[in-house]
Parts: sequence; C-alpha cells; structure tokens
Amino acid sequence: MRNGFFQDNEGNFSSMRLVFLVMIAYALVTGWWTLLNEGSVACLALVSGLVGLAGGLKLGQKYQEKKG
Repeated sequence: MRNGFFQDNEGNFSSMRLVFLVMIAYALVTGWWTLLNEGSVACLALVSGLVGLAGGLKLGQKYQEKKG
C-alpha cells in the first residue's frame, strides 16, 4: 500500500513534510505579491531563496534520520 504524502517510509506522520509544504506555499504567495509590486528580479530572488532554503532543510533532515 502506498504511503500518503505526509507519511514517511515507516508510516509515521512527518511534520517536516508539512513545514516544507507550507514554506513552498509561502514562497509562491510572497513571490506573486513581490512580482506585482516590485518586479521580476526581486520575485525570482525571493522565490528561489525560500524554495532553496526549504529544500536544504528537508535534505538535511533526511540525512539526519538515516544516521539515527
């Protein structure tokens, strides 16, 4: 049976996946607002920075779980 998005491989619910999803949604909303008010360069910098941060945190958490 396939696990849901918020469950890890062992079937436990992962709060980090929820945080990752919220950070991506926040990046998209603030990026859209920035695009409308400031311009495309500021939008690109904001969205890429926030998505990069979220991805880095998720990768760090994934490797930390494998060590444990």
